Amino acid sequence: MRRLWIYLKPFTIRVRVYLKPFTNWKFLIAFGLAWMITNGWCYLFIVFGSAFDISWMLIVGSTYAGILYLPFTLEKLITIPMAMWFQRILFKKDIKLKMQFEEMKAQAISDWHLLKYKIWYDLHWRKLYNYKINIIGFDSYRYYKGVYHR
Repeated sequence: MRRLWIYLKPFTIRVRVYLKPFTNWKFLIAFGLAWMITNGWCYLFIVFGSAFDISWMLIVGSTYAGILYLPFTLEKLITIPMAMWFQRILFKKDIKLKMQFEEMKAQAISDWHLLKYKIWYDLHWRKLYNYKINIIGFDSYRYYKGVYHR
């Protein structure tokens, strides 16, 4: 179990840095506002359209609510960044929140650089391996051609 924790500890630290700005009451307010802009209006249209017999409100609200439940809708990809933006706008003077956003940004940049390096390394590992071997004096071309196997 201890060996597993050695591998999970850096992951949990990264996740904690990413989730800090989202675990407070300020994000709840900002997310509620963003959700009302992206989704909440359609539910209000459904309620008021059915209560006051306004057919176009009921049709528009029901159609949009139906579209939200399809798997390809990008509603959460719009709502969460909008909530982060509202959180920054509504709570400008909160120093702790600013520090959390800066930590999250720095962590995202370092993770992005690490990911780019891993992808680049996976695509070029054979060239790098041959380059390292050639530096120490091993000529892989001659070895695999059979020059050394006589």
